[in-house]
Amino acid sequence: MADPLSVIGGIAAIVQISTTVVSLIKSAKDASSDRQKVLAEINATTALCQTLNDYVEINGIETWADTFKTLNQTDNGPLSQFKQCLEYLHKKLNAKGATLKWPFNKQNVQEILATIERQKSLINLALTNDNLRLSAAIHDELQEVAKGVEGLRISQDKDRRKHALSQLTTLDFEANHADIASRRANLTGGWFLKSAQFTSWWRHESSSILWCPGIPGSGKTTLSSLVIDSLRENIAKDPCIGLAGIYCSYRNTQNTLNLMGSIIRQLLEPLSIEPPSKPLTLENARAVMSDILTSYSKVILVIDALDECEDRVALMKEIHQLMQSTSNGPSKTLIYLLVTGRNSVSSDVERILKPAFQLEIRSKDDDVRIFLEQILHEHGQLSQWVTESPEFGSSIIDAILRRLSGMFLLARLYMDLLCQIPTKRGVRKALEVLPYGIDKTYSEAWHRVCTQSPQQAEWGKRILSWIIHATRPLRVQELRYALAIEDNDEEIDPDGLLDVATLTSFCAGLVIVDEQRSLFSLVHPTTQEYFDKHKGVLFPAAHENIAATCITYLRMKPFRDEGALDDYDAFYQRRCTCHLLGYAAVNWGLHAAMADSKKAKDDSLSLINNESVRAAAWQALLLNIVGEQDFGPEWPVKTPFLSSSDDEFNSSKSFTVALHVAAYFGLISVVHTFLELGYELDQLDGTGRRPLHWAIIGKQNTILEILLEHGANANAEIENDNQGLRRWGFMVDEWKLPLALAAYLDNRTAIECLLHHGAEINQISKSGRTNTALTAALFNECRSATQVLLENGADVNADVEGLTRAANYENLEFLKMAVDAGASNPNMQQALTSAAAGSNYNAIVFLVEHGASANGFGEPLYSLSSEVHTPLVSCAAQFSDTENPKSFQCFQYLIEAGASLDRVCDRRWWYPDVDIGPKTTALHTAAFHGRLDMVRALVERGADANLSLGEQHTALSSALGSEGYIAMGNGAWDEFGPASSLRVRAAISLLVDLGADPKLCKDVEIQRIETLLKMSSDDCKMVAALQTLASQISIWEYFNYQHENFGDTVSELKELIAEGANVNLCCDRDKKKIGEILAWPEVEIEGPDNEYEPLFPIQAEWTKGPI
Repeated sequence: MADPLSVIGGIAAIVQISTTVVSLIKSAKDASSDRQKVLAEINATTALCQTLNDYVEINGIETWADTFKTLNQTDNGPLSQFKQCLEYLHKKLNAKGATLKWPFNKQNVQEILATIERQKSLINLALTNDNLRLSAAIHDELQEVAKGVEGLRISQDKDRRKHALSQLTTLDFEANHADIASRRANLTGGWFLKSAQFTSWWRHESSSILWCPGIPGSGKTTLSSLVIDSLRENIAKDPCIGLAGIYCSYRNTQNTLNLMGSIIRQLLEPLSIEPPSKPLTLENARAVMSDILTSYSKVILVIDALDECEDRVALMKEIHQLMQSTSNGPSKTLIYLLVTGRNSVSSDVERILKPAFQLEIRSKDDDVRIFLEQILHEHGQLSQWVTESPEFGSSIIDAILRRLSGMFLLARLYMDLLCQIPTKRGVRKALEVLPYGIDKTYSEAWHRVCTQSPQQAEWGKRILSWIIHATRPLRVQELRYALAIEDNDEEIDPDGLLDVATLTSFCAGLVIVDEQRSLFSLVHPTTQEYFDKHKGVLFPAAHENIAATCITYLRMKPFRDEGALDDYDAFYQRRCTCHLLGYAAVNWGLHAAMADSKKAKDDSLSLINNESVRAAAWQALLLNIVGEQDFGPEWPVKTPFLSSSDDEFNSSKSFTVALHVAAYFGLISVVHTFLELGYELDQLDGTGRRPLHWAIIGKQNTILEILLEHGANANAEIENDNQGLRRWGFMVDEWKLPLALAAYLDNRTAIECLLHHGAEINQISKSGRTNTALTAALFNECRSATQVLLENGADVNADVEGLTRAANYENLEFLKMAVDAGASNPNMQQALTSAAAGSNYNAIVFLVEHGASANGFGEPLYSLSSEVHTPLVSCAAQFSDTENPKSFQCFQYLIEAGASLDRVCDRRWWYPDVDIGPKTTALHTAAFHGRLDMVRALVERGADANLSLGEQHTALSSALGSEGYIAMGNGAWDEFGPASSLRVRAAISLLVDLGADPKLCKDVEIQRIETLLKMSSDDCKMVAALQTLASQISIWEYFNYQHENFGDTVSELKELIAEGANVNLCCDRDKKKIGEILAWPEVEIEGPDNEYEPLFPIQAEWTKGPI
């Protein structure tokens, strides 16, 4: 209970934070009515607090002492609750970009208003100085107050989880699905759901695959959306069945990792499993999927338009491997895969997936009839004619059905044509000459675009030119701004912006808008195919015009005057308000290179030679790239930076060089011009890169050849060790040599070019990293690069990391390539140890069968000695569920393959902070990690349960050594394993049962063993709770991780202790940890500050290794 003076100080703090919050609310955009309501409540409640403060100053503090004590009698009192609410608002409104958009939905606002209203009424009652009434009111309202705060906390948790899920993929499946489903005609597609093939697939007793090929435009995507909605309805009440879908698109960046990320996101959303906190790689995506599948008995995957996925072979192999692993693995989850695509990919599907069921998709007359009848009754003029004369409607339907040949899309295109004809007679004539086939239909549509009024026709051609030639789908705002730009514009003229309905009206039904994602697209992939065949004639200067528009935009006054921005908040404001910036910065040079004209060259030089314009455009490009791909229409919503001091942001504003920019975009004539002017071939830019490096990163092989022919050094290394361009992927962090960069990108042509010009094939970076080009190729699973390097004499033994990476990936194809190329036995042994550490069973079997010893490196120096880790120890050296069949399967195989049970090896590779000696065995390691399955298997097969490694270091000692150690799953810092004392107690109990003698341990260890074994069930639960809270706090504090629940978790720990939790039952490591947390000043526990480096209470211990 606080004294009155502290309450007065609290009111002052409330008034101060209220002023800040009010200012932030006024600067926020959108939701004006909600903002006004919240503002009014905050101002009214703050005014009451100020009035209360004034009364005290006038009447004296003694008069109000009882009221103040009641007002703040609990942490859940009205002043505390009002302050917490203000702090919550401050945090949300002060987040990056919050001032650009109101960050609360309707439900959030209702909860906030309800919470403030309750506090306002209680504070108002306090002004009467009637302590009895105030006490009663607080008692009555306390439960409601708690509910309100809990609602806010739940909302915060939902926001955090939603953000974590969004980081798994750039694809928004739900928005895409909603858009596709919204265009589906009601009551169509029933034939598919009732078909024998679909029913057999869905009811099959084991995992199965249904392949649904079809001609272009047959309705495959529409049927996929129907299947997803139908399956959702069927499984809605069964939480053990998961469903995920993918709509492949030739216009989107859809590599295997991005698509797998989308599947993972969809399957994770209904589960309580936390999303991975680290960026996905194919390797950890497999691990995450493996974990997810244990939560489902059945998983349904629907993949639409596989032919439109450029990475389809890799995707199919990934999913097929997943299906095989589940059928042979521990989870026994059934996977049902439905795939649609054109007939052209049937051979790949049958070769890789081997589908058990097949059902061809063709338009059905009944479905088309339903679709046409709906349109006829929805379109005003046609509806009137059909109502007056039903036989007229029938004639339209019959004429269209005669021309479809199984292509549903034609029905839509025909109706777009007929709907624009103003007379009934005109419709009848049009029906007689409806074009047969898709190409003729598109030709007719293009003719309609061109025969509008001259101005409308010009607009239609410009719109189609942009949509057809853009490198990715365009946002509505992007295209509106692009079309508004005229030559030499200094800024965007709002009066030149067209509205969306007008834009689409000029395009004869060839353009549609995805309203869910606000994107323009052509009506169907076949539309793009038609224009690809004819665009050279129809749009001869398209790339030149698009490049000119982008360059004009980037040379506008704001970019020209300000250049690259030094402050992140200013940049974020720029990228959110300059709607064409993302597309123009990433793609202007690509369009200019494709145009390859004098005008394109002159325009390019006007941008590149203007230092401030070049810097602004380059900064936007670097901050809009993820995994070497344009972030696309999602930009700038995703991944805001932490601050202006972030490495990635700092790299984006470092100085640029004209030749580097031209090399990256492949501007051949511009590069020639610069070389003729004597530009330095090896000049470094602000990131330590030369033109050669940017040509490789941009995959500009012609430019690479030009630079090398002019004397560029094929072995020149990137000289800046910053990690600031991590969005480009590992290649800018790890691969500093030109050949390694090219290998990582699987660019065979670039590799051959570099080798021809003197690149050293086994060169190792002088930065200290031992990675060769072959390692880079193996690291990224690049088949073509690996082959060409081996063909040209790359030494597979020059660097072992590539081989170990292949073992980690469990990529048997690459392991075989390395073995065939002469991988040495020591390197194979190291790869085996790596495979064992990752529980990669197939890789372990392959390496053992090809000569690696399950017992480790060579013969021991003496009976129990080995100076390196053994595979068996590596397999046991991972915290995991104590019954993990995958790792245990590997463990059993190694034993059966001859691994020595009691072989001693060096322990320094693992956990050097733990004082249990430098040596270990498989039993000591399994005991340390709580692997009860392995402990039992070893002892039952003859391992010595009392083997001492010196200084009374037995398996029991090892088990105790991990108490207080934070166990994290899958390498994610925020995923905690079982509480360590429970893990240790279980391991010790098992060891003792199996014959381990505690008396062989040190006295202090014997005492701890006795304490653990005597703990009651309640004691165990209490210790586990203390450890979990303390471990979370320590991780967040050490890593300076701004976790939303940081302060709450510290408070929860204190409350647990105040309620009687006995800290003395914890181990020494946990007692020290908890003691330091309790000693922190209040200001430190409100949350870590990313702007400074505090002195961590546990930093000394962490610098030696994990706690």
